[in-house]
Amino acid sequence: MRRKKLPSRKRQALWRVLLALVSLLLVDHIFGIALLPIQAVRREAEHEGIGRAWVVERKWEPSLYKTHLFYLMENERAVMLGDTHLSPLGWETMFGATVDCTGEEPIYAGYHQISHDDKVLGCYFGQINDPAIETVVISIQQEEYDQGKAVRSELRRLTVEQEDFVTGRDRTFFWIMEPLPLEQSPEAVCYPVMIAYDAEGRIAAEFDIECCTYSGYG
Repeated sequence: MRRKKLPSRKRQALWRVLLALVSLLLVDHIFGIALLPIQAVRREAEHEGIGRAWVVERKWEPSLYKTHLFYLMENERAVMLGDTHLSPLGWETMFGATVDCTGEEPIYAGYHQISHDDKVLGCYFGQINDPAIETVVISIQQEEYDQGKAVRSELRRLTVEQEDFVTGRDRTFFWIMEPLPLEQSPEAVCYPVMIAYDAEGRIAAEFDIECCTYSGYG
């Protein structure tokens, strides 16, 4: 009588991994519940319409939620900042912020503001195409009207040096996050201005960041 061959431990482990992956896919597809944070962020990428994207960097930022995770995602067409946090229904997310990078500009930049209760977080991110750029500055400028004329003044500036740039598959990026004050003068309007410098301190690019999005968690 031939004895039954017992499955090896390796085979059992592979089956467990396969069953776990199938379960994750079924729960996500049927119930819309993300059991992993990357599932939620990839769903954001689908909503943004950028297609398949890869993770450049992930940051834990507990100032809004204790489990809040932010993802910088990229592909050959765009860079996206997504976020997610753990809730009773799995990893919850809203909408990401995406910057179209299909042109030939030396640098692209976007701004995403997220709020929850009495806390606000400002996120600045972008793609650097010009290798001569070694410093990225975000100048937060306030615009007020004096006798009908718009006048700007710089409130503060955030700086990222080359050693703090992050690299994706074939591209280079910057990413800054800062807590923001809730109160602001109703007469004043703030503009984030992107200024990029080369090694000699010359301006390689300067523009108002027009790609701005806002999200609020209840």
